[in-house]
This record gives sequence, C-alpha cells and structure tokens, in this order.
Amino acid sequence: MDAYAGVRGNMFKNVVDRSQGQLLDLTIVGFCDDNDDLLQSSHLRRLEIIQYGFDFCEMWSDAFKNLPLLEELSLVNVKICKQDIEAAGCHCPFLKTLKVNKKAPRSCDADDDDEIALAIGKNLTKLTHLELIGNSMTDTGLQAILDS
Repeated sequence: MDAYAGVRGNMFKNVVDRSQGQLLDLTIVGFCDDNDDLLQSSHLRRLEIIQYGFDFCEMWSDAFKNLPLLEELSLVNVKICKQDIEAAGCHCPFLKTLKVNKKAPRSCDADDDDEIALAIGKNLTKLTHLELIGNSMTDTGLQAILDS
C-alpha cells in the first residue's frame, strides 16, 4: 500500500470511529486497507465498496456479523463468494438490495457464479432488488434466484 493510501485509510478509520457506531451510509472508493475494523458500525444500513484494492472476500463473514441492520449492499469490482452470501443471509435479515458488478471474467467461471446464484436464491429470499453485472451464471443459477 502506498503512503497516500495509508493516510486515506487512517483518515477514513478516524471518521468511522468518530461516528461512534451511528454511521448509516458508507461508500468506500478506490483505496486499499486490510483492516476490517472499518466495518464495525452496527447501525450501517447502506454499504457500497468500489474497486477495493484488498481481497476482502475472506473478511465478509465477520463483517456481516457487525452489520445486522444492513439493507443495501453494492459491490463494484469486489470479490464475493458463496460463503459470503450465506453469511449475509444469516446476519443481515433486512438486506433488500444486492448489487454485484464486476468486470467481465477473463475465463468463463459459470460454476462459481452458479454457486453464488444458488446461495442468493437460498439465503437472500427477502431481496427486492438484485443486480448482477459481469456474472456468467447459467440458466440453472438464474432459475434458482427466480424460484426464491
């Protein structure tokens, strides 16, 4: 991480800390920080992460435990996996909007995208808005979402 990104990350963490858990809407754009403490606002209702530089996939399960009131999750060029969707379904009962927008995959990875679609269908049954861009799921994945 470059020095400027570190400064931005520290400033951002300071802002989150000063909100004393009362932050409702958070957008993170284009900086890298491997500290999941940034997502400790239990009142957060909307979270958008755009071009996050760190491989955040393995921290989602813990982050979702701290976001019980989350209603909207928007991820742009951020990796998410089946286990993350399952964690969101378990810990974020008010989640109504999920947007996952990624660059077109270099190689068609429909199996992984179908797993994500199946997890969405099984775990996020209260969604009212779903946006999947750059997803290579097959008809099987789409049908799983539609059936739920």
